[in-house]
Amino acid sequence: MKKFVITSDKYSFCLRGFQKLINKYWNFEDPTFTILGFNNPHCDVGENFSFCNLGENFTDKTNWDEALNPFFNNLNEDYFFLCFEDHFLIDFVKSEYFDRAEKIMSSNPSISKIRVHPKYLNHTLEKYDELFCFGNTGYNSYYPTSLRPAIWRKDFFLKLLNHPSGIRNPHDFENRNNLLSFEEKVLVPNELFFADLDAMRVGAPNPQTFQEGKINMDYYFMDLKSEDLDVFSEMKNSWQNELR
Repeated sequence: MKKFVITSDKYSFCLRGFQKLINKYWNFEDPTFTILGFNNPHCDVGENFSFCNLGENFTDKTNWDEALNPFFNNLNEDYFFLCFEDHFLIDFVKSEYFDRAEKIMSSNPSISKIRVHPKYLNHTLEKYDELFCFGNTGYNSYYPTSLRPAIWRKDFFLKLLNHPSGIRNPHDFENRNNLLSFEEKVLVPNELFFADLDAMRVGAPNPQTFQEGKINMDYYFMDLKSEDLDVFSEMKNSWQNELR
């Protein structure tokens, strides 16, 4: 399965920390990721990462639908894993869930997306199998539209990317599509199996990354280890340098 990391010129400095923690916690045979962006990242790209320029004249100001459509329309694969450069892994991926998710996507074309984060606290969901449930796909359900790390069916991602009102940025992708309901099926795991922590939030380093300990994500908890604090600290210093 192809694994894509979307970056922007503004936040590409996050890729240094993203790569460090992926290489620490990605416990699978294939560690390769493709970074999708515009100008060359503000850091080195590791051996198991490759950078794909989405277009010579594209920048952060380019509408998202214009920038991403050519790449994903020409993608041969039917499904892929997608995340952003500030989604830093802070624990090992649970292989039982990830391997099962990939098998579902390869064998069951009726599933259009598989989230890697558990259901919201107050939701009762129908069981799909021993590891996954069907997520709600109605108006304002957020399961189908969220851009948190997930495995996407290409056709479904393109459907959301080509909303009739246009998609200028990730915010539009989530919010404009969240006003719709979908017939497509989305799966949600019974438990968290990809523990990622936003390095950036609302244009600045996420305060949750400043100290070790339990991270409250509202509907699940994660633990940030003291040994990983330096990665987040380096990211914060890079952000401050970008502002100068």
